Amino acid sequence: MANSSQLADKSLIKIGIINYPGAMLSAVQGLREIFLLANRICAQNGFEREFEVILLTPEDIAGGGYEDHHLQVLIMTPCLEGKYHLQPDAHLNRWMQQHHSQGAVVCSVCAGLFCWQPVAFSMADRPPPTGIWQNVLPLTTRR
Repeated sequence: MANSSQLADKSLIKIGIINYPGAMLSAVQGLREIFLLANRICAQNGFEREFEVILLTPEDIAGGGYEDHHLQVLIMTPCLEGKYHLQPDAHLNRWMQQHHSQGAVVCSVCAGLFCWQPVAFSMADRPPPTGIWQNVLPLTTRR
């Protein structure tokens, strides 16, 4: 049950899910659907919380217009095929760094970690991220 301070504070959380080339589409859409279901559950139970999910591709980001979205969370999805996650677009990394510097939480699922590792390693006050064990050594040597 929500308390009165929760009910008085209607909060919108903007979440960007990155759909890069080779990303696992079931994860992209599955994450989106989880937040849509969370909205339904919050509404049914009187919680004043809402998640706005924006699906983004590197092309969308390069085209501009997403700098002012004030995303609070960025999620890099796992990959299914290809090697984009090993050499992501530099513009995407700069965009993610910009959002992180404005307070966004940057997170990943599985190999999505490799897309944002330049962002993670630019955060000197944070511990290094963990990921798929067989790929940890190459990731840590990129520092």
